[in-house]
Amino acid sequence: MWYIAVYFIVLFAIGFGAARHQSSESFMMAERRLGAFAVGSSIAAGFFDSFVLAAYAGYVYQFGLSALWLFVGIAVGILVFALIVKPIKVESDLRKFHTMADYFFGKFPQDSRPGYAVGGLILLFFFALLLIQLIFGSQVLSFVTGWNYVVCVLAVGVGVIAYLVAGGFRASVSTDVFQWVLILVLSAFVALLVRKDFVPSPAQLKPFSMGVGESIAFLVIGALNTIVAADMWQRAYAARSIRSLRIGLLIAGIMLPLAGAVVCVIGLATRHQFPGLEKPAEALLYAFGNMLGAEWRSLGFVILFAAIMSSADTMLFVIGSSVVKDFAERHKRFSDLRRVTLVRYALVVTGILGIAGAILIQDILTIALSLAGLGIGLAPGVLAVRFFKPAGVSIFVSIVAGTAAVLGLLAFGMVTPETSLASLPIALCALLVTEPLVRWKRRRRYTTVR
Repeated sequence: MWYIAVYFIVLFAIGFGAARHQSSESFMMAERRLGAFAVGSSIAAGFFDSFVLAAYAGYVYQFGLSALWLFVGIAVGILVFALIVKPIKVESDLRKFHTMADYFFGKFPQDSRPGYAVGGLILLFFFALLLIQLIFGSQVLSFVTGWNYVVCVLAVGVGVIAYLVAGGFRASVSTDVFQWVLILVLSAFVALLVRKDFVPSPAQLKPFSMGVGESIAFLVIGALNTIVAADMWQRAYAARSIRSLRIGLLIAGIMLPLAGAVVCVIGLATRHQFPGLEKPAEALLYAFGNMLGAEWRSLGFVILFAAIMSSADTMLFVIGSSVVKDFAERHKRFSDLRRVTLVRYALVVTGILGIAGAILIQDILTIALSLAGLGIGLAPGVLAVRFFKPAGVSIFVSIVAGTAAVLGLLAFGMVTPETSLASLPIALCALLVTEPLVRWKRRRRYTTVR
């Protein structure tokens, strides 16, 4: 119990320390002066969330090494983003972007629908992610302390709200760096402890043991969700320079697969020691609770908390800044001080809603796979805007179609790793159909005028 208290004390000290002598731009974007290590560590910490620790470890338990395709996909996505990010970074520095939707509002100044569509999807996506962090974090805290689940939800939720309202984006990044270093060091140590000199079976080491289709699905989910990750775009905006940003992305692209390999070792060791678990998604909790000695068990739960808290504050800040910048400020321009005040209000309200949702909903896996589909459905629109000049309505229709596909799968209970890819071809087809129609309509209008 004492180590959880120490962890929270250190976390609050860093978070509240970031609020000292803070300007409005520091609260919103850390003065746009993040160095390479801060960028890389913060991005890596954001991706290493409860879905990774629960669902990914469960897939490793079931299928072995082939689950690592998820982290291969994340590394590919980071590499692609590093290649295409320069004009995005240049424009964000010039126009002072704060959110991913800002980029779309800037690209389509005469048509706000793409910006609103991206902003709305980000709110839906990151609120569901926030729920996952709060649910899993509270389950862990309840498991460790024996406290009631509702009490644990309140403790985790209020803790994140407190230091984030005080320090904003700067506090989020500062705590991310601390927590990512903690995750790397402790994860490697725990992997050595649980290994127990086991030798994986040949079946566990096959690269496609979960099936070619599901392996490809993990690769695509990892890559495309990374490219369209709104929290990574915010870190890109806040980087000191293009050079710092690209070095930071390289750091994240190297560290994340290494961290995935460490979790893979823990999952394989759990399967070796306890081959009959009814709920594979609980493999990591089972490993920490049953495979570590009492003197080392605390390390495992600190890893879980570090991963959960580093992701929860990221999700909450993305939502709070999006509510103000992408919606409220589109109707009325605010001063810097007023913007910060409104973001703080949005953080509190969103945090309260997240706490309520975490108390009522506890199905992590379905939420996580639905999120993967939402992110993939955004990819065609993002890439089209980056490399071409599509009409705003085409981007809007593409995003709406991809989102509708995921909601349809969720409504009929058909969400799996393979079906979550359905939003990609549907969003792409919507874009390819709508764009020629818009251009044909423009040519026809031009011909009529002449």
